[in-house]
Amino acid sequence: MEVARDAGALLSYDPNLRLPLWPSPEEAREQIMSIWDEADVIKVSDVELEFLTKSDKIDDASALSLWHPNLKLLLVTLGDHGCRYYTKNFHGAVEVFPVKTVDTTGAGDSFVGALLFKGATPALPTEAEVVTLLKA
Repeated sequence: MEVARDAGALLSYDPNLRLPLWPSPEEAREQIMSIWDEADVIKVSDVELEFLTKSDKIDDASALSLWHPNLKLLLVTLGDHGCRYYTKNFHGAVEVFPVKTVDTTGAGDSFVGALLFKGATPALPTEAEVVTLLKA
């Protein structure tokens, strides 16, 4: 992370919480937060937001409690309810397009990859397919 930052890279972070892989929830929370302040862009799911804030609320106050001074963008994905986004100066929400869900594996990675315009996952739609969906 230090080398990437020194080279001018934008650092994105998706904790991708998998509690069974951790010795305890406390250890997971501590380790996830140990590098939190290093990220420029952070994406969490609604479940991760609840876990990290120790709250059952998915709202602006909960999300903004995770803000740090160097953060440029905080994203909270809400499954089939879209996402919320937060910047230093404004925040809002984006609705979803209704689609037939086949498999959600990699959905968060695809979301961030598409946002950053990177990644090469073959399951992702092409730019032309996205434009067609947006026009429909």
